[in-house]
Amino acid sequence: MTTPPNVLSEFNNRRWGQTDVSSLEPRLIKIARLIRKLPPGKLLDIGCGDGGFSCQFLEEGWEVWGVDLSKEQLQKARTKGVRAHRQDVSNGLDFPDGAFTTVVASEVIEHLVDTDRLLEEIRRVLQPKGTLLLTTANLASLNNRLRLPLGMYPTFMDHSVREGVGHVRYYTMPVLKRQLVQHEFVIQLESGSHIPLIPTRWTFQRGLPQLLFPLGFALADTLPRLAMELIVQAQRL
Repeated sequence: MTTPPNVLSEFNNRRWGQTDVSSLEPRLIKIARLIRKLPPGKLLDIGCGDGGFSCQFLEEGWEVWGVDLSKEQLQKARTKGVRAHRQDVSNGLDFPDGAFTTVVASEVIEHLVDTDRLLEEIRRVLQPKGTLLLTTANLASLNNRLRLPLGMYPTFMDHSVREGVGHVRYYTMPVLKRQLVQHEFVIQLESGSHIPLIPTRWTFQRGLPQLLFPLGFALADTLPRLAMELIVQAQRL
């Protein structure tokens, strides 16, 4: 028996509703670089939070839209110029077909029971040849490959919707790419956020950004299947 999406939505809103977006996260730095290689168009940021990430593209000629669950975060996003709307993406996307040239879904898909529905909706709202930039936690990260043989629980994997970070789906790069292809996306690029050569708990709990360790940041581009988060750029057929 699966957990009803509304329970997950309530948890995610409670867990993440007060968390502001930091554009210094490795995954978002790399997503921003990829966006800047695209011609400016109409961008949808799924899970936009306070708009701290996507608002930076307004001055670069993009029309920026966002959806999120948190009313408080959406108000912040609107003050930054993001056309932000409250929406539970587990119920679909309330936009017309082909509305966007680019969709960003960063750390969203792992929070949903019906991941196929999300990808169907993203494909629908993308224009033909439109770009999807997606990130998600990596079940097969170097960190987790070292933890499991020691009998330690994988990082960022949850056993409950009453605690943790709200993840209910777990990906490796081959599985993520296969699912995208099944939904008629062409994989253009695979990358990773960072490979924590220093234990993650030291950097997060002590407030040290992963960018202090540039080797792990760079290695994730050549060894993405060992990275903490997977990054995929895909084009709608």
